[in-house]
Amino acid sequence: MARTSQDYKAALINSLPQGAAYPKDIAPNRDGIFEAVADELAGEEFLVDKMLTEADPLNTKDLLEEWEQQHGLPECPHQSGLTRQERLSLLNEKIDRVGSLCPPAIIWLADRLGYKVEVKERRPFIGGISRGGEQVGSDAKIRFWWTVRVKEPRVTMFRGGVSTGGERQGSIERADDLECLLHKINYSEKQLTVGYEGV
Repeated sequence: MARTSQDYKAALINSLPQGAAYPKDIAPNRDGIFEAVADELAGEEFLVDKMLTEADPLNTKDLLEEWEQQHGLPECPHQSGLTRQERLSLLNEKIDRVGSLCPPAIIWLADRLGYKVEVKERRPFIGGISRGGEQVGSDAKIRFWWTVRVKEPRVTMFRGGVSTGGERQGSIERADDLECLLHKINYSEKQLTVGYEGV
């Protein structure tokens, strides 16, 4: 907890040497100087505390734009009208992003963005490995086609301390940001199809 200017003023007065030359009770000239010094020290301590908060991208408030610029955000054109809470979520997802495109990574990415998804990997029917009831007749190229099924839209509720004044109390979003990010990090030959259910 940051110390106030009154705390600093009391500390300055108590640190004076003892004796008649340095009275501990009220001395207007001395107190005026000590108040000015105490105000500066309290202001500096407040800024140091604020700097520690802003240095953490999970808690940043004033430096959110600088953090986004450093990490190349927004990555997708539709990300310009997001709430502060959604922008923080995207920033932290970008910092923690896994560099591979595999079903667990897709599910993790979707979860970080607030979506529940299911990933379907297709594969050709292979005698001795495949089971009865699986699709027959597809060629080997089907291995490179995955379907990401978004089960429900993301609901972002207003949160005190994170959201800012003027934001909506709640918003329901399609997974445009998830689609954009999946296609952006798809460095492989995989073909991704994104489908929706219940949206």
